[in-house]
Amino acid sequence: SAFIVNMMHRMKMVQPDIKVMVLSLEQTRNEFFDRMHKLHAFYDPTVQAIDTVNFWQDNMMLIDKNSISEREVEDSVYQFIYETGEEPDIIIVDYLGYYARGCRGVSEYDRTTNAIMDLKALAKDLQLVIFTPHQANRTGEFGGELAADQAKSSGAVENTSDVMITMWAPDAAKHVKDEDKNGEVFQRIVKNRNGPANMLVKYQWAPLSMAMVPLNDINYLQHAVRERKYAAAGDTREEALKRRLSGSLTI
Repeated sequence: SAFIVNMMHRMKMVQPDIKVMVLSLEQTRNEFFDRMHKLHAFYDPTVQAIDTVNFWQDNMMLIDKNSISEREVEDSVYQFIYETGEEPDIIIVDYLGYYARGCRGVSEYDRTTNAIMDLKALAKDLQLVIFTPHQANRTGEFGGELAADQAKSSGAVENTSDVMITMWAPDAAKHVKDEDKNGEVFQRIVKNRNGPANMLVKYQWAPLSMAMVPLNDINYLQHAVRERKYAAAGDTREEALKRRLSGSLTI
């Protein structure tokens, strides 16, 4: 969920008029917005909640439900078009396991298989991009790199997806000592039906704002590194923002 918010914000930084529809099946609307605002404040520490609302005004529809059917997703797309006058550039379903609960099937395996197949069919019918995170199964090690076939409950996830990205945090490995942790999060494109695969991306994790900053983003990387130091020193997010606004670089 944290990566979703980061992905949305950075896409909008590049393409200000991007249209996003979010189906938040795990978090409430307020919880999801709170993450959006925290991240917005990382990139602009002067913003207030109303500024985050205005930042996404006419660019996003946020739907929070405990369960949603394929038909309801399709209806939501048409509602989005009615309200904004445009189709969404991307639909985000957070997350696949929650969506699968409303799908047909006796077992979790069957429901997950039908969920990913339904979303793929919907994406093809509407000619839209659908992005949905999914959990890994228990064969993976904490902090270790994941393989495409470690998606939980169903091989259909690997077979049906056009693009599949794994994500892991080496700091989570049991053998890593606290003093050796650097806050990096890794992603790898393990499948890409229409382009290159096996590409590795590294991020710097900022724990107070939940920002994930690519290591090659020199404009914001140091802010993320300093935020980790502030958090380690016991600062709250508000205190860290005050340090940043004041230009303080010391703990």
